[in-house]
Amino acid sequence: ELRSALPVINRIRELLNLEEEGEGILRLESFKSEIKVENLLVSVGEEKLLKGVNLTIYRGEKLGIMGDTGSGKSTFLRVLAGLLPYQGSVKLDGLELSQIRKEDLREIMLLLSQEPFVFPGTVRENLIMAKEKPEEDLWKALHLAGCDFVKSLDQQVSPKSLSGGERQRLALARVFLKSPEIILLDEATSALDAKKEEEVLNNLFEHFKDKTFILVAHRFSNLLKCDRVVVLKEGRVVFEGRPREAIDFFLQSP
Repeated sequence: ELRSALPVINRIRELLNLEEEGEGILRLESFKSEIKVENLLVSVGEEKLLKGVNLTIYRGEKLGIMGDTGSGKSTFLRVLAGLLPYQGSVKLDGLELSQIRKEDLREIMLLLSQEPFVFPGTVRENLIMAKEKPEEDLWKALHLAGCDFVKSLDQQVSPKSLSGGERQRLALARVFLKSPEIILLDEATSALDAKKEEEVLNNLFEHFKDKTFILVAHRFSNLLKCDRVVVLKEGRVVFEGRPREAIDFFLQSP
């Protein structure tokens, strides 16, 4: 079963530049302390997407990020995931992000976007991604992610056969299986209805209560679950503080 999915899995890895990334040489086997961001700059051509971001994120913290479209939220998460070049400094436990082995980053950190990958194949193949897991673990992950549409692990799925919410829930099930130390959620539950979204997020926060979350969300109710919320505007941090205070600041900003 898995053998038939391997070509697709390998192609996904190529698209994500996850093969042969030999730049990083430093080892980071676990995340123990903090992510320290100093004067972070990101540009694409002449356009500056992030402009001097300074921020410290502590291990075990649930950090929310909010801002208007184009404020730099997704760019910030992609930098943390090692997917974008940057200027300035981003350090994990004192090690510069760009110098850490990509293999280690992928073990420690997981980025889940609004449009996750689902490839044609079975539910089982989409979940295990070339790593065998006991069936009991697969079903538990599906349950925690709210995948009530799955009736069999051998059920065929594809991007066209699943709704946006179903694709997001299937991708969230992978998070429960991998158990990363830093979880980056970029509008990763945006296609779920409010009730299902709250259920799945509560499961995530309970299951990974000691892990670090960085959450971009479009519903204020999700940001209120965070320990701290940062407001981005035009690539800059313009506020950071308690969730309710951050939301009030955002609503009152011109």
